Amino acid sequence: MNDEHNSLERHPSSPALAVTASDPPAATTDAGAARSSQPPPLKFKFKWLRPTLYFCFLVVCNVLIPCLIYYLVKIYTTVDDKELIGISSAALGVSSCFDAPFRLWKLVKFHDRFGPLNDAKWWHLDSFSHLYTLALLVFAFPLAIAPAIPLYNFFLFSVAMFTAPVGIVALLSLHSWRLPIWLSSDPPRTPSKPAVFYMLEDVVAVDFGYGKKWRKDVHARYEASPVFRALMWNLTLYWGLMCFVLVGITAAVTWAAPLRIAFGLVLGDFFIWAGFSAPSIAPPNPSSSSTRVLTFTSHAHLRHRLVLSLLSRRPIKIDRIRPDDDQPGLREYEVSFLRLLEKMTEGTRVEISYTGTAFLFHPGTIAGGTFTHQCPLSRSVGWFLEPLLALAPFGKKDLVLTLKGITTDGRDASVDTLRTSALPHLAMFLDKEGLELRITKRGHPPLGGGEITFTCPSVRAVKSGFDFTNVGRVGKIRGIAHSVRVSPQLSNRLVAAARSVLNRYIPDVYIYTDVYRGEDSGKSPGYAITLLASSTSHVLHSSETTSCPPPPDSEEAEGWTPPSPEDLGILAARELLNEIRRGGCVDRGFEWLVALMLVLGGEDVGKATVAGPMDPFFIQHLRDLKGFFGTTFKIKAIESKVMEASSVGEDDLPETDKVEQLVLSCVGTGFTNTAKRT
Repeated sequence: MNDEHNSLERHPSSPALAVTASDPPAATTDAGAARSSQPPPLKFKFKWLRPTLYFCFLVVCNVLIPCLIYYLVKIYTTVDDKELIGISSAALGVSSCFDAPFRLWKLVKFHDRFGPLNDAKWWHLDSFSHLYTLALLVFAFPLAIAPAIPLYNFFLFSVAMFTAPVGIVALLSLHSWRLPIWLSSDPPRTPSKPAVFYMLEDVVAVDFGYGKKWRKDVHARYEASPVFRALMWNLTLYWGLMCFVLVGITAAVTWAAPLRIAFGLVLGDFFIWAGFSAPSIAPPNPSSSSTRVLTFTSHAHLRHRLVLSLLSRRPIKIDRIRPDDDQPGLREYEVSFLRLLEKMTEGTRVEISYTGTAFLFHPGTIAGGTFTHQCPLSRSVGWFLEPLLALAPFGKKDLVLTLKGITTDGRDASVDTLRTSALPHLAMFLDKEGLELRITKRGHPPLGGGEITFTCPSVRAVKSGFDFTNVGRVGKIRGIAHSVRVSPQLSNRLVAAARSVLNRYIPDVYIYTDVYRGEDSGKSPGYAITLLASSTSHVLHSSETTSCPPPPDSEEAEGWTPPSPEDLGILAARELLNEIRRGGCVDRGFEWLVALMLVLGGEDVGKATVAGPMDPFFIQHLRDLKGFFGTTFKIKAIESKVMEASSVGEDDLPETDKVEQLVLSCVGTGFTNTAKRT
């Protein structure tokens, strides 16, 4: 039993953090360029002169001039209402004859500076231009129709007709669509964003002159910050509803009041409404950014929280790391894991306290590339590689990672389990091939000497709408028995013992033997067997037993003797049958990976069935996902019957009963790897 995974005996990963007394005070590491670990900042300085002049221009053209014309002519002449409304209509549209053509000219003439990203066609406009044009066309309808009907009050409804299309588009954009057209910098078929986001991108880039750099920064901010995405969605909802509030006010004044009174009120209420609604876009207090740092206590779940920090780009602080131990703080292997993350990222900063019982982690950008890391002998390479499976697909480049050390230690997931079970779970979510784990050398404790190479392609996004709820029936069982620096006959004995149990369950059983010799066999003797059951719906269940000794500081180490190959083979087979009995579509120990991929998927519902009851580690992981990404899972319990024990032997399975399975579902965050350009 271990601290981090609790009941997960096969994947113990009790991360601890200890810095020895020789460590320098406030040890601080800096990897790569000093990039911000916060979501990319939006550098915008509001200059009052031009917006103020433009606002005055709008008030003069759309309120002052029409009101002066209407009321002066109405009082001092005998011009009838039809001609008067026609004159006012011409005055009301004056501002649109200047701002719309000027914006179009600026966007087309200087497309390389202000146009949408990833679109070299000069005649492609941004979303704001299309929306503004649509609103102007609807706005012009009552101006042209009202004098001819004659229905003079309909003339005043032009203001409401201008805002109504904006409100409709805003509310429709609350749902993410895959439209076959460009939406500003988003190519066709890209999940759409809330309308306020596109307005923010286009207006600042073109009208305020910040250009393509702003477009790039605001997209990076949107992808990196769940808080910013929520802000855009909330503002879109707010302004969409406020547009219809204006429509309602305008309709009430237009049709209830006489024309001579409604004329001035309707033209003025648009600016009153805009001024009343404007506080919703006031910039937040910069001091509130400190609340983005998530604080955790103890070393439990350390590796996975570091991974979540890098993916969500949220800094984390972890304190009270073994404060009461004889050797408090970070352990050697945990410091090594932090150094490995620094190698694989750009801009990551780690600030460790003097005692090593607390540290602050500022996440950088996942770089990818080729790296080699020597793992300490206190934990196996599986302890390092398992959490990195979630980071590997989201680098700038494809990842080629070589890890050296112990490949199988009986505590953590071995490289065989990761290769046969974890990688297929990850590959289901990737749209690229090339995921591979190659075992170059094997290494057993205590001296290790193993080496593996992990290769993972870089992707822009993982698959969305994933449905992994069909358990299926087990169709075959495969396995691998390996031995290093011992007689090759031990591998054969492992296979024979496992088959003596499994062949009573299913005939399609094939277990390979893998015997390493010379330098490839590492520096210490040992043997192990890994079994994998595959169902008709590609569900995997695995088990593993090894001859590795327990940790020297554990109670089991005293008086321990290596188990015989026969005992290990039978134990592995029974553990595999128990995993099959538990059910679920996700192998034990990798539920966290599937849940994380569901969260990172597109903005669609993803489902997966896991075996119940959930262990404390996975429960805490779901809580961490909510803390980092704001995603909550819906959990539905289902029951299913298991087969009778007599079909496989009374000693191998419990009697017939019901097992609990849980269907987990959530809506993905639409995570996109912004570091990868194509």
